[in-house]
Amino acid sequence: MLTCEWKRICREGGKTWGLQKFGECHSLDFGAIEHESLHFVFNYSVGENTGHFLAEGVVMYFQKQSNYELAYSFPADTLKKLILEQIDFFSTKNSYPVSGVFVNFLIEKWGLEKFKTLYIYKNISNGFKTIYNKTIDEIIIDFKEWNKAQLPTI
Repeated sequence: MLTCEWKRICREGGKTWGLQKFGECHSLDFGAIEHESLHFVFNYSVGENTGHFLAEGVVMYFQKQSNYELAYSFPADTLKKLILEQIDFFSTKNSYPVSGVFVNFLIEKWGLEKFKTLYIYKNISNGFKTIYNKTIDEIIIDFKEWNKAQLPTI
């Protein structure tokens, strides 16, 4: 059963501007409804994801909100820590667009079905090795090379 527990109303300057879930504030406009609906639909059809990086990344992918330039300049060591949930996704600058580009890479390179299998893996490092036959470090190197090729040439 899917659950969605909102912890509290987010307030700034006495005005309500969104809802908080897992320390993340969402606005109350249609964008938030679309974003959270995509989480629900994907989780309902694929299964629950235990990590924020892939969960937010798949929504950014479907919303076409990826930023290749940000992802390319994003430090590989920070990316690894985000993927492994060693640092907080919601307090790391640019984590949303970078996760969207990363999910785009996985789906484009190996397909949606393999991504769905990875999405519900409890241990993401084991998931990369089992599903893609690569370590997380190899995946990140491949991602950076792929991402560079997506950048506009001047």
